[in-house]
Amino acid sequence: PRWASRAGHKLEAALDAFARGRHGLVLLPCGGGKTVVGVAAAAMVGGPILVVVPSRMIANQWHDTFISTAGVERDDIAVNRIGRRVSIVTYHTAAGRTAGNLLAQDWRMVIYDEVQSLPADTFRLAAQIQADYRLGLTATLVREDGREREVAALVGPPLFDISWRELERQGWIAPAHCVEIRVPLAVNEREALRYRISIVERLLVRHESEPTLVVGTRLAGLVGTGERLGFPVVTGRDGVDMRAQMLDRFRAGDIRVLGLSRIGSVGIDLPDAAVLIQVSGTF
Repeated sequence: PRWASRAGHKLEAALDAFARGRHGLVLLPCGGGKTVVGVAAAAMVGGPILVVVPSRMIANQWHDTFISTAGVERDDIAVNRIGRRVSIVTYHTAAGRTAGNLLAQDWRMVIYDEVQSLPADTFRLAAQIQADYRLGLTATLVREDGREREVAALVGPPLFDISWRELERQGWIAPAHCVEIRVPLAVNEREALRYRISIVERLLVRHESEPTLVVGTRLAGLVGTGERLGFPVVTGRDGVDMRAQMLDRFRAGDIRVLGLSRIGSVGIDLPDAAVLIQVSGTF
C-alpha cells in the first residue's frame, strides 16, 4: 500500500492492535502519523466510514489523505455531509441539529480524531453513533476538566501507545531540541510585548533560512508581533479558505514565517516546519 513507506512497522503494529480490539484508542505523538493510521484502518475494514474531526480545516486534511493514500475517488468522499464511501464531519456537526441523520446510518467504522474532545458536554452525542469498528486517535489524552478517563468508556480502551521519544529514537520523527528563554519581568503589557518582539526578532534572524512557526494563545500579542516583524498570522477570524491558502503557501515555501493562534494547536499537518517559537500559552 502507498502508506506503508510513510509509517513502517509502527503502523502495522497499530493496525494489528486495532484489528484485534475493534473498539479502542491509538495514541501517537504529534507527527507520528495518526491520520495515516486512521485511513489505513478504514481501508482495512471497508466502508461506509465516518470520521469525526475538530474543525473544517482538519476535515480537509483527512479528505486529501483518503484520496492520496487510499485511492478513494472524490465522488465517494464528502465533508460535513454523508458521502457514498467516506463521510467526514466536525464534532459540532456530529452533535448538532443534523446528528440524527448520522445516528440513523449503518456505519462500518467511525473514527474520532482528537478523541479527547469527545467527553465535552457539547460533543457527547457524537459518541452515540453506532459502528462495527470504533477508533479514537489522539496525541494528548488530557483534558483540563479531568474527564479523559471517560474516553475509554465512550470509544474503547487504549490499544496501541508509543512515545515521542521512542519514535524519535527509531528515526520516524525528527529530534526536538527545546529551549526556554526567560524575559525580564515587565511592568505592563506593552513592555512585555516589546521584550517578546525583541527576542522573536533575534530568533528569526538566527534561523533565517528555516521554515518557522510563531504560535501563541494571546491573540493581541501574537498579531502585534506579526505586524511589527512582518509575518502573516492565521487566526480564527480568517475564513477556512483563507487559512488553507496560508498553510499551503507555508508548505510550499512561499511564506517562511507564519504565525498561528489557537487554531494551530490541534491536528494541523505542517511537517516542513523546522522551528517553532511559542510566545504565549496556557501552560
